[in-house]
Amino acid sequence: MPLSNKSLPLLPLLEKFITDSSSGKRLTPSGKRICKETITQYAIVYHLLEQYEKLQLTILSIRVLKTSSQRILKSEKNYWKKFFRSFTNWLYQKKYFDLYVGAISKILRTFFNYLLKEQCLTIGNFHNQFKIPLQQLTPIVLEPWQLKFFTNINKQLKLLIEKAGWDYNLPKIRNRMGNPVEIKNKKGNTYRFCDHITAHTMRRTAITTLLLMGVEENIVRSISGHTAGSKEFYKYVAVVQNFVTSQVMNAFDKLMKLS
Repeated sequence: MPLSNKSLPLLPLLEKFITDSSSGKRLTPSGKRICKETITQYAIVYHLLEQYEKLQLTILSIRVLKTSSQRILKSEKNYWKKFFRSFTNWLYQKKYFDLYVGAISKILRTFFNYLLKEQCLTIGNFHNQFKIPLQQLTPIVLEPWQLKFFTNINKQLKLLIEKAGWDYNLPKIRNRMGNPVEIKNKKGNTYRFCDHITAHTMRRTAITTLLLMGVEENIVRSISGHTAGSKEFYKYVAVVQNFVTSQVMNAFDKLMKLS
């Protein structure tokens, strides 16, 4: 009895691909779980294909090849070639750019590879033609003559923070022989919050923000360049812990007022 070629609807297979990716059943080549942002992109592609089917009054189907006659292979190749041309033209009508259409094409190739390699469906390699010539973007960089405007970036930052209205007094305290001493500015006035701001403040802010967002300490250290036992790094940890404690105490005070 000759083997037959059966066709499977695409969207249910794509839905299973998304489910396997989000549940951890399907992993990255390095063995890590697929991140939530990638799962979101998969879901977007699903909804785009769903819209495309409704507009085209068609159901996209993937043929599982049990025979390899030239006629069937050529027919399947033409089917996906026409689909990709029609689908991408529709995406361009939605005003999408090459970079985004290329990203969608890559997800489609990943999905077909999943069917081929992980689900062991003999569907051919026709999806390899799902490619968009990507624009080669020239990175925008500052030229040497432009860098001179950043030689006094700390001053510009201070002015920016002052314009934001964060110019309240914040004394600059340094110890002398163990005793706190206030350092005044050149005019003999108390330092303001904006006077303390430097480019390094941006680095400190990035570190504390990442910690507040729940990023693991070892990952933050790998970004900041601190070693595992860095005392300097744990100053930032202490700042975050103090902030969390203050927020918890504020919540507790509000709760007590209600009782």
